[in-house]
Amino acid sequence: MKTVKIFGVMALMIGAATYTCAIEGASTATAPGQNMAMPTKVDNLSLDALVLKVKTTKDIQGNRQYIDALYRFKPKSEKDISTLVDLAVADTGKSAVGEGAIHAVENVDFDNKALAPVFVKLLGHQTPRVKLAAITVVARTKDKNAVPNLIKRLDDSEYISNRAGLALAEIGDESAIPELLKHIGKPGGHAVALAKFGAPALRAIVDKISDATKTDRTRMTQTIGLFHDPQSQPILKGLLKNKDKHVRMNAVQSLGNLHDAGAIEAIKDEEPLVRLYAIEALRKVESPEAVSSLIEVLVHDSNSEARVLAADVLGEKKSTNAIKYLQEAANDKDGEVRTAAGISLRKMGVIEEGNANER
Repeated sequence: MKTVKIFGVMALMIGAATYTCAIEGASTATAPGQNMAMPTKVDNLSLDALVLKVKTTKDIQGNRQYIDALYRFKPKSEKDISTLVDLAVADTGKSAVGEGAIHAVENVDFDNKALAPVFVKLLGHQTPRVKLAAITVVARTKDKNAVPNLIKRLDDSEYISNRAGLALAEIGDESAIPELLKHIGKPGGHAVALAKFGAPALRAIVDKISDATKTDRTRMTQTIGLFHDPQSQPILKGLLKNKDKHVRMNAVQSLGNLHDAGAIEAIKDEEPLVRLYAIEALRKVESPEAVSSLIEVLVHDSNSEARVLAADVLGEKKSTNAIKYLQEAANDKDGEVRTAAGISLRKMGVIEEGNANER
């Protein structure tokens, strides 16, 4: 059925958003034990005494309270951090003890500038979980001194590389953009990190995309669809004239992300798939012009999939200006257009459930 193809287009758009959330979630995952009970007298122990208790207490319940305290511990010195790192590295079984130690490392007071160089150095640690803790800290402190070491981490495993890319975006040093682009063809691709940089990264992509390899060009094109920076709008509108339909599709998607009526221009694109993206983008745009453009598609577009999607979006907008045209579409010769128009009219309360003409 044609509607299956429509849902396929929407799934493609939703997939990009899901991917974004998955990658971003990787940088903010809650560590086991993060939501521990309120501090107790155990929290008054020195770190050395706490570590000794964790290592030697055999009683499960008693050991649990010391591990919980370890999760809550806030390092105040380089020695504290070194002790916690050693504890995490020694925990080769990745038990709650090692996780607690890593979580404690991340509990550092971000206003303690004296410890900033320690975390920059830990970015080069050989143990992945220590690297990840350091990446978390430098991202939150937005320490620009960490940029060179974070760039080195882009060559690590996919997970660490993606986390390093997101940290670079959090820090916001634009010197990292060319380095992220060099890695865009690798698994993960740093699309989310680049999109977080906004307009400067989009300009860099536009400058590089025509000379990129096929793989890099595909990733750059997909990245164009992830921007939410208002300053990117003029660049995105310019891309609506790009000869590559995939570039146009993703530019339209980002304009939709920005609730920008510039997506209206793509309603008349010669490529049906671009028009579908434009219709979907207008779902997020509230303006009389958007409604008029959708009505134009519903009445005149030669592609029935575009007309079905336009009917659906018009029903969601509930504009009284669309009622007449949806009623006409409810008697269209195309069954799927009729069905979509009828569903929208029911959504709008124009006809009662079960009375739509769905021949």
